[in-house]
Amino acid sequence: MGFDVIYGGPGNFPWIFSTIVTIIFWTAAVIVFVMLARHFGHTHQSPASESAAIDALKMRFARGEINAEEFQHDVEVLKSTK
Repeated sequence: MGFDVIYGGPGNFPWIFSTIVTIIFWTAAVIVFVMLARHFGHTHQSPASESAAIDALKMRFARGEINAEEFQHDVEVLKSTK
């Protein structure tokens, strides 16, 4: 077996196949890394501040989504859970 048989010889391009496989491998590796980083790297946001929650309740009350009793109850619950 000579050099030409093992490495494809002149005119054959086996290096193209290995180059393509290498590019596919590293592309897949980067994609997997990014997906894992996004999944496990999420920082859990802290709960909204009391004033932001009360503002949201005020908006719901103004739109008529909740009545006055529900509004007062929810505000009391928010203030008691500090």
